[in-house]
Amino acid sequence: GSGIDARDQAPELYPYVRAGFAACTYSLDGPKPEHPTNAQVFEAYDKFRTAGAGLLNAQRAMDFVTARAPMIDRERFFVAGHSSAATLALLVAAREPRVRAVAAYCPCLDIMAFNPQLGPVLERFRPGGEAFLRENSPMTFASEITRPPVLLFGSRQDQVVGVARYEEFRTVVTAAGGQVRLVIVPTGDHYGAMVQQGIPEGVRFFQSVVAGMGQRRAIDRKSGV
Repeated sequence: GSGIDARDQAPELYPYVRAGFAACTYSLDGPKPEHPTNAQVFEAYDKFRTAGAGLLNAQRAMDFVTARAPMIDRERFFVAGHSSAATLALLVAAREPRVRAVAAYCPCLDIMAFNPQLGPVLERFRPGGEAFLRENSPMTFASEITRPPVLLFGSRQDQVVGVARYEEFRTVVTAAGGQVRLVIVPTGDHYGAMVQQGIPEGVRFFQSVVAGMGQRRAIDRKSGV
């Protein structure tokens, strides 16, 4: 995957650590240079597809934490991501049973609508590519998110992904039995809103999930479960 610069990650990781969480960052298969050739783009796509649109990378990160950090409570795996990583976080919510809660900041919910030209071009050179994009688009698998609660955060001033389908996404998830806490703030760009407003919301969200888990454990002990 792409290299990880801890200094670049600090604004997105340290708030969780300061709140008492352990934080692990990981990269996805399929890196590409700053100015990639077509061949490099397709090579990156092939690796990304093999990794299940990043799901395998998330699972390996959890495996790593489980093996190397036994002091971390494996019953409290949370996933957070911003932008394309938020799109992946929602995929993890749908497909990985170890995850107990997810915070998705400014995700793209409809990949095909976000870049209408991408699907046909990809299909031309990689048959099945259009279906791959559609299958891994949150609006497609929203009804599969039935277990972990989700924080969906967005800004009305986000000029990159926008929030046009956020309400619809929440409706689909809740109709399937899932839980979505939708927070849409009036100001802030794609990155700034996430750092300044989204992550604090995410920290509070995860803390509320932990508190709820503690209450359930207390009830189980009283009932003898």
